[in-house]
Amino acid sequence: MPENIADSDRNAKWEKSTLRNWLNNEFYNTAFNEQEKESIETANLKNIKGTGRFTKEFVGHWQKWDIDFSGFLDESWETDSCNDTEDKVWLLSTADIEKYADILTLGKEMQAKPTPYTKSKAEICDSALCKKNNAYGFCNWWLRTAGYKRDDAAYIHSDGNIYSFGMVADNEKSGTVRPAIKIRIR
Repeated sequence: MPENIADSDRNAKWEKSTLRNWLNNEFYNTAFNEQEKESIETANLKNIKGTGRFTKEFVGHWQKWDIDFSGFLDESWETDSCNDTEDKVWLLSTADIEKYADILTLGKEMQAKPTPYTKSKAEICDSALCKKNNAYGFCNWWLRTAGYKRDDAAYIHSDGNIYSFGMVADNEKSGTVRPAIKIRIR
């Protein structure tokens, strides 16, 4: 089994990520006017370890995408967490998705249909394999939980399912962003 570390000093820890910095500065200051900012509360985020297990279901799911993880069957992995953070704008974590499973139903309801801007910036699932797996025309979107390696981040795949194994987080074309905010209702 490959080591659970990246080939470089890169890491996908939310606490130090450039995406977190961008969301809480440039995005926050551009997307919201002063009145809207007054309604956005700071969230105290618990940043959990990335964990997973190469189960039969996991291996079977990837096989439908023509990727063979059968050599890892029954192996598990765990990635270090980072410090908890306080953010105005953030990404959901795998724990958030699981906590709100009654309203955040995996599958078709979690698929991200890209905007024209996103289409110009990110990879969209547009192959015959995507069509076969009901993901055609959708895109991946990032979560803040670390993935299998320290430079991987978990994400919601174009098919609408959590891929806690993750993908390399510094590949900006691999995923899109669905920001989360906490609004104070008056």
